[in-house]
Amino acid sequence: MRPFLVRQMLRFLGFRPLVHRPLPARTSGVADDAAGVAAASHPDRLIFALVAAALVGIWGVWAAYLAAERGRVIERAQTQLANIVSTLADLDELTEIAGAGSQNQDANARRAAAIWRALLQYPAASIWFEGSGAVSAGQPPEAELGSALVVEESRRNFTVHTALPQSEVLVEWRKSAWQQSGILLAVTLGFLLLTRFLAQALHQRAAAERDAAAARARENQEAVHRGQLEHTVAERTAELQQANTLLNVELGERKAAEAALREHDALLNAVTKGAGELLGSHSLDESIPAVLELIGQTVAVARVQLAALETDTEGHLRSSVRYEWCAPGSEPMIDNPALRGLDLSANFPPEVASALGSGLASFFVEEVAEPYRSVFAAAQMRSFLQVPVLIDRELWGSIGFIDASGDKRRWSWAETDTLKTLAGLIGAAVARARQVKELADANMIVQNSPTILYRLRGEPSLPLIYVSHNITKFGHDPKQLVGSTNWVQRIVHPDDQAKLGEAMASIQQKDAQGAAMEFRLLTGDGRTRWVENRYTPVRDANGGLVEVEGIIIDITERKAAEEKIALLARTDGLTGLANRATFVERLRQAFAAARRGAAPFAVLYLDLDHFKDVNDTLGHPIGDQLLQQIAERLKQAVRETDLVARLGGDEFAILQTELSEPAGAGALAAKILSTASQPCRCNSHDVHVTASIGICPYVADSSGPDEMLAQADLALYRAKDDGRNSYRFHSEDLDQQVLDRVTVAEELKEALAHDQLTLHYQPQVDLDSGRIVGMEALVRWNHPTRGLLYPAVFVPIAEKTGLITALGQWVLDRACRQMGAWRDAGMAPSVIVVNLSLSEIKTGQELVSRVADAISRWQLSPPDLEFDVTEATLAQVTWAQNDVLERLRRLGVKIAIDDFGTEYSSFEYLRAYHVNHLKIAQEFIGAAAHEPERAATVRAIINLARELGIGVIAEGVETEEQRRLLLASGSTTQAQGFYFSAAVDADRAGDLLRQGSIRPPHALDPPTPAATCRGAAQ
Repeated sequence: MRPFLVRQMLRFLGFRPLVHRPLPARTSGVADDAAGVAAASHPDRLIFALVAAALVGIWGVWAAYLAAERGRVIERAQTQLANIVSTLADLDELTEIAGAGSQNQDANARRAAAIWRALLQYPAASIWFEGSGAVSAGQPPEAELGSALVVEESRRNFTVHTALPQSEVLVEWRKSAWQQSGILLAVTLGFLLLTRFLAQALHQRAAAERDAAAARARENQEAVHRGQLEHTVAERTAELQQANTLLNVELGERKAAEAALREHDALLNAVTKGAGELLGSHSLDESIPAVLELIGQTVAVARVQLAALETDTEGHLRSSVRYEWCAPGSEPMIDNPALRGLDLSANFPPEVASALGSGLASFFVEEVAEPYRSVFAAAQMRSFLQVPVLIDRELWGSIGFIDASGDKRRWSWAETDTLKTLAGLIGAAVARARQVKELADANMIVQNSPTILYRLRGEPSLPLIYVSHNITKFGHDPKQLVGSTNWVQRIVHPDDQAKLGEAMASIQQKDAQGAAMEFRLLTGDGRTRWVENRYTPVRDANGGLVEVEGIIIDITERKAAEEKIALLARTDGLTGLANRATFVERLRQAFAAARRGAAPFAVLYLDLDHFKDVNDTLGHPIGDQLLQQIAERLKQAVRETDLVARLGGDEFAILQTELSEPAGAGALAAKILSTASQPCRCNSHDVHVTASIGICPYVADSSGPDEMLAQADLALYRAKDDGRNSYRFHSEDLDQQVLDRVTVAEELKEALAHDQLTLHYQPQVDLDSGRIVGMEALVRWNHPTRGLLYPAVFVPIAEKTGLITALGQWVLDRACRQMGAWRDAGMAPSVIVVNLSLSEIKTGQELVSRVADAISRWQLSPPDLEFDVTEATLAQVTWAQNDVLERLRRLGVKIAIDDFGTEYSSFEYLRAYHVNHLKIAQEFIGAAAHEPERAATVRAIINLARELGIGVIAEGVETEEQRRLLLASGSTTQAQGFYFSAAVDADRAGDLLRQGSIRPPHALDPPTPAATCRGAAQ
């Protein structure tokens, strides 16, 4: 607190506190002056320090004096008090010595008078006596004794005590101290005022000195700056002079560079024109001289030479001029014998030959050996610039600029770059000329060949994207065929179009390989030619079909020769059937074709039971008639594409072609046994015979055609050993398989006739709300002995035996009837879904009529019905240009693509058929939860469908995770699967429809493999 009061007093008196204020930095000389000025610039601070020190000293001395004086006052008071006490004690003691009685009263009076005298000096003192164990009055309290001066005087019989408060002792001292301090304070203030006036005077003097020092510092600084400025001006002047010199040099270089660039641009234009000339010309002998002239005139050289290079047997590089351009006035050297086979290795500098092999060579005529030096000098050929010409990275020749000036020419980078570019162009032109010649030769071979090359794009309709020009030999324009959508109808005989269509549809299967087939090709004038079509699929890394490449070979002459030979030696004289030789030949052809990918086939070996008895009892003429009638019955039982032959005696053989499975051979054998057992009328005799048949179908590991015939013969003997009038395969496993399939086919006929089939219904729900939006009809077979059978057991057999059409008709009728019943009950779904097979689609208008009849009979609207068609079926429908789906769409029913994503996933389907729904395959839904790629595919399909306005149905949804994945796509999606409901009978389906929605999802066990097959086509 005291320092603060001192500071405030000093501020009042005009003194400023000592605060350090740094001066700005200056140069060395100026800084020294400024430092001296700074030291003397604040004299008031020095005065303040001195005065403050003096005042502190004075007040310190004064405080010490007061303290000492106080001690002395107290000491004097205590001495006086002791004297008083001693006097009182003496008086009291004299009083006791004087005696007793009345005299005591006098003594007491004297004692009291002495006491009062003492009190006159110290009125505030307390005095009391202690004697004979008693204390007289006047003793102060103990609290007052602690701050008082106490003096005692002990005598023989008593003790005198006195106590005097220190405040009473110091009263005078305080009064004197205050008076003296006031005087000292007044002196101090006066002294401070004088000091203030002195400080102000000193401050003004210091300010004047500081201003003078600052003026001198400014003058010194200006002098320094003036010197620095003069030095800087001198340096800048020198720099400007140097920059001007460099600028002049740079301007010169820039002008040279601009000239070089103009030269390079001119050379580039010349090279560009030369490139156009080389690439646009059909003859190098015409284009190369023109290019050399253009470049030579642009570069302004005496001549430009293009030479061929070769290495001789000694390893020397030899040059021969092929093309040359000479400036006007220069003598051509192309015909000079000295420049033919010129040995560069021996007559030129060593670096020339090596440079031509690696990059660039530049030399002067003086560096060339005689006699070529003289030859070149005489022809004004002095400065040379040579670069190699490479073809397929091999040295072919060299091209060079030759200058005629007397001094050695310094070739610029533009000229060097131009020459290298020209060498590359000429090399490319020569290589191109070679390739064009090779292509022309190859094209000539193709054009003169009877082979036609073609290429099809790997889309479901397999459009023709290329056909070789020699198709014109058959009267067709290749451009018109490539741009046509019905090129098959234009060049393929109508009777062979179906066969070609099936072959092209099968090649679209993922595991299909290349194959070959024969058909009749229509010429432009309506005639036919037999051709062999060999085709191979080109697939991508995922097995998708990219293209189909093939060749068509004219085999008309071969077919004519075959027919001519067949007329001579292929028939049996008795029956008119093919003989053994013909059968074996056709068997071998079929075997070879199957090995190349054609359809499989089967060999049936037939023998009449007990035919010897007929000959022995009725005679050989009757036996011959019997053989003729049996032969005719066999011809009636087979197709036109099959071959029936008599091998000798009563043995017959049948080559059954285009066999999809062994059960087909079993069905044909059963048909033959039935027709052969019918009585034959021979010369008024009814002859009854039976037959035994052995069968050997072709498989991938079949040993050969002869082995197949032998195996069929062994199977025939098995049939005879088992009781005759039967057929057997060459293995027992095939016997059992065929028997099972034939049995299933026969039982399926009975099931259709006796109402053993039933429909189950699987709901299709909206993912957001769980509302049921459709029901898919799925066929089941209540087998009398095997129980409930799923479609995987009997639908494939129905497709192969031709029962699929009847089965599909039954499913359609029952589904529409059930939809009508639900509608009458007021709980019908939006749509009833039925699967459609390829066989049904092939019935054409018959299918459309059946659909229209079912809709009318059960009083439905066409949009109430939706057909599911697989991608594989669509591919074959597209290739065959079947318009049944389009007619169904015009009728008003809906179309859905089933198992979308498993086959081709072609957007052409969406455009061609205007489908209503895409059904995402179950395998995508199942894998999408743990495979990001599949999840991305599902989202892409949903987004595509949303953009096209097509509904999406996810198949096989089985978990909540799969449902959430579909909902996360951000689009309204329908779904079906075991997560919601399995396929249930009509009563349970009605209960679900009455509920209207399926929430929460049903907890079902995982489906069995058979349970996942859906519909009549699956």
